[in-house]
Amino acid sequence: MVSRSAQMSKLIQIRNVDETTKTEAEKVFKSLGISTSSAIKMFINQVAVTKKIPFIPTTLIENSLTPEQEEEILKTAKQGKNIEGPFDSHDALIKNLHHGTNKD
Repeated sequence: MVSRSAQMSKLIQIRNVDETTKTEAEKVFKSLGISTSSAIKMFINQVAVTKKIPFIPTTLIENSLTPEQEEEILKTAKQGKNIEGPFDSHDALIKNLHHGTNKD
């Protein structure tokens, strides 16, 4: 028999989630009748069971570029095209990729 203390969950802290994203997610969870904590537990359990992320990530990633934008940047860099910089922002980089200018 497993003791109650062995069954207790560990606290997980989630950092660096902006307030707008958190609020929007909480609205979705509320509409589904679940708490944020329950949603996170469901996600973690699904990952543990399936050994993969239970969705295809389609939103912006940590550097604010979409996977498609990153793929385009890598593709053109490998071709030796549009290798300029430094850029003041990722918008300037994207503009350069599409229009060949480093100016904002």
